[in-house]
Amino acid sequence: DGENGRIAGGAKGLRIVVLRNAFDPEEMREGTPKAKNKRKREATEGAGPHDSDDDDPPALAGLEREVAERCSAYGEVEKITVFTAHAEGVVVVKFATPVAASDCVVGLHGALLGGGDGAADGGRKIHATFWDGSTDFTARVDAVKEAAEEKERIDEFGDWLECQEDLPEELRLKVER
Repeated sequence: DGENGRIAGGAKGLRIVVLRNAFDPEEMREGTPKAKNKRKREATEGAGPHDSDDDDPPALAGLEREVAERCSAYGEVEKITVFTAHAEGVVVVKFATPVAASDCVVGLHGALLGGGDGAADGGRKIHATFWDGSTDFTARVDAVKEAAEEKERIDEFGDWLECQEDLPEELRLKVER
């Protein structure tokens, strides 16, 4: 038994399902240059499209509705989190019971989501698993680009440090030889 029964699936464990390939991150960012990395919706009675934030893109609201509809067939959904900037199109769903989460993993793994009844209609084949308890889905889509930009900034700073001829003597870097 792990902490809080996570390993053995106790009362608090194995209630969180990860749906990969649920959406195309590029489509989620269209028209939203300041898109948040993570959007949360609490599942409550009477929740509907009117509960969306004004700055949510229509695609996000539609995805949340579809995931809520599909997942609620397996049991009570407590929370849906869409990671709009994750490269794998990740949606995390928290269920009230481990049984509902297990039924969801079995029922949705390999199922098509979005765009009608088939992949030809734009549906995406979902990869449904339990959350491992440690994976952080807040990773950005442009992680490679960000790493390259950081390296460039560091290189520019290094060049600036090395090129100090224009500075007064008292501000120049002193190197002992």
